[in-house]
Amino acid sequence: MNCLSFKRFPLSRRMTILTLMLLVAPVSQGYQIVVDPQCAESEKNAAVVLQKYLREISGETIPVQSAFRAADGPALFIGQSEAAKTALNVTDWTKLRPDEVLYRVAGNGYVWIAGSRPRGTLYAVFDFLEREYHCRFWTSDSRRIPMRKPLTLPAAGTEYRYAPQFVARSAGFQQIDEGPEEFLVQMRNNGFGCPKSVAWGGFAGQVGAVPTFDRYLPENVFFRQHPQWYALSGGVRRPGPLGQPCLTNREMRARLVRQVLKAVEESPGIREIWCGQNDNERYCECAKCCEFVQKHGNQSDLLIDCINEVAAAVAQKFPEVQIQTFAYQYTRHPPMTVRPHRNIVIRYCTIEAAATAALTDPRNRALLDDLRGWRELVPGMLIWDYVANFNHYCLPHPNWHVFAPNLRLFRDCRAISVFEQGAYDNGGAAADLPELRTYVISKLLWNPDLDEKALVREFVEGYYGTSAPQILDYIAAMTAAALAHPESPLKCVGNQDGFCRTWLDNQTLAAVWRRMYDQAEKVKNVPEYGSRMAMAVMPVTIALLERPELLSPAPESRLPELKHVNAMELVKFCKKHFADAGIQKMAENSLPVWMWLLKQSGRYTPDFKPPFPNDGGRPGWLSGKGQFLGWNVERLGPLMGHDEQRQVALRADAAAVDGKAVWMPTSHHEWFVQMGVPVPGVYDIYVEARCDPAKPVVTGNVMSIGIYPGKLRKLIDGSEIAGAKYHRVYLGSCDLSDVRYIYCAPEINGTASGIWLDRLILSPAGNKQTPSR
Repeated sequence: MNCLSFKRFPLSRRMTILTLMLLVAPVSQGYQIVVDPQCAESEKNAAVVLQKYLREISGETIPVQSAFRAADGPALFIGQSEAAKTALNVTDWTKLRPDEVLYRVAGNGYVWIAGSRPRGTLYAVFDFLEREYHCRFWTSDSRRIPMRKPLTLPAAGTEYRYAPQFVARSAGFQQIDEGPEEFLVQMRNNGFGCPKSVAWGGFAGQVGAVPTFDRYLPENVFFRQHPQWYALSGGVRRPGPLGQPCLTNREMRARLVRQVLKAVEESPGIREIWCGQNDNERYCECAKCCEFVQKHGNQSDLLIDCINEVAAAVAQKFPEVQIQTFAYQYTRHPPMTVRPHRNIVIRYCTIEAAATAALTDPRNRALLDDLRGWRELVPGMLIWDYVANFNHYCLPHPNWHVFAPNLRLFRDCRAISVFEQGAYDNGGAAADLPELRTYVISKLLWNPDLDEKALVREFVEGYYGTSAPQILDYIAAMTAAALAHPESPLKCVGNQDGFCRTWLDNQTLAAVWRRMYDQAEKVKNVPEYGSRMAMAVMPVTIALLERPELLSPAPESRLPELKHVNAMELVKFCKKHFADAGIQKMAENSLPVWMWLLKQSGRYTPDFKPPFPNDGGRPGWLSGKGQFLGWNVERLGPLMGHDEQRQVALRADAAAVDGKAVWMPTSHHEWFVQMGVPVPGVYDIYVEARCDPAKPVVTGNVMSIGIYPGKLRKLIDGSEIAGAKYHRVYLGSCDLSDVRYIYCAPEINGTASGIWLDRLILSPAGNKQTPSR
């Protein structure tokens, strides 16, 4: 710091800096980092980490050695040892709380840094660097390491001790899922997607994944011989991840117990195992299950009654292992009469919450009541919270103000584990300031009592540099807009807010976009900061492009901020930065970037041509010579099945235009075919489809077709498309400008075995055909 820059600080700040400078004592030329030779691998790694960052701070390499030598000068002792136990006033290392951290600067020039095993010492080193040297780790490749030459140690008597209130912490963003292990440790994340290696402390091990009943009772192993083990829903037994077990079936329960015990036996050392419902709401409707629910209370009573059997069997052989199960969707309500076994822990899920309201807000009263109800039944809660718009990662999502209140509520409800699911897969890099979300949520998971506004400002000023005022203005404007519309249906799933239209008015959108975009242009050639600001402006730019009424009129008819905007230049801007970041999709399920870009090009280009040629010729039933678009179904988006070979697949079919078509069985009714629409405008919508009979006569509905978002939907009777020949299915006429995709789904039908989809046919509304099938 030179004299001129020092004088720019207010007098009170200068006095504080001078006081701190007087409190530190210079370190002699030689000093050492000492780690006990019997220490854990993670503690050895912690010593190397400290060496690395002290080198960046001071320019000197401090030797790491296994024995203290008085002649080598002052020492920083890393990890657990008998000497550290005395210096840190620890009576028993094993009595430390999970991930507890300790450090102390002694008066003799010694620093002691340690923590509980396996991760505590790593966390203690980063606490030491952050608190005493003001280091900040913004992302995996961006940090602030202040220089201190010559190196000085904190003042004698400096000490710190802390244990996090959540034992397991996960900020489920792409930055964490794809980040190096060191960054995950810097963010103190130790749950889902977190370090596995011993050197970085590992994570609290668990077995199982979502869905879990299907893991233990796979349909390809058990369904053929035991269909009665699976839920009766809609009159059909539903196996696999698209259904649930029949929870009153005694044979199924016995097999489930054996399967879970086997999983525990094959995973020595685990402390927790998943066992719970599949990710759907198709619980069993058989007479016995309905009778149980009616007698005992609700679906949670039935689930817990089943899991209690599993928990009792596990507790008998493995008393240290807990069973984790969900309170999710139809089991979110606490049971009315059945009490969970003592070694069951509940993973409470908030998927229905209003996204811009804390759980203590009246809009979320039902979820709060359920959370508190579960709290009274179990010793500790596990939380699965949702903090992104999973149907469109790349739009503004102003929920900054709910992070801290919700985490404090979870702490007060005795939560021991919290998973904050964000924009976690490809597309997360273009979400709404995901780096800031990862940082702030991780810090609050570590300590919910931190000042969330200070965390936001600290990160924004450090990561965005001179663009910080625009970023802070953007956050404030989006938050104020959302709070002004409590009636908005914005949630973590669904597109109920119409591309932010229900809470973000045109004037605010245009004004904020103008300020953000102008700043992005101003710093676009500034190393590091230019690309960061470009990605920060993406959500508000995408929201603007989704409102053609703002950009399509003549310049003199637009809002002042948009008079000179070329919409296609904004499309190119988005295309460039999507490509630079390697982003291929914009939502948890589908919404490919290339298709979104094509639709925007069509929306703002008068002479836009179809993006790719038709597959096959004009259908014989399509009269006239006007334009038509006809594309293979699989060309228009990924097939969405949990298990494509069982639920949806591209298969050979001689009757199809190109010899292959998309097949789905009539054992589910999932929207596994979602055809992105790469053209705007009003079209008549057709699909070429057929179905395979399972009985001599196909009766009833075998297929549904519709648009999303929107209400246009039709059910198709199997008698009209049965056989080896493809038939046209007419959905209706629709403006596709705001349609994300056209979906096709089978209907559960025992008289047909499956449906086949060949092509999507679009005919401009002016070339209207006879709308019969």
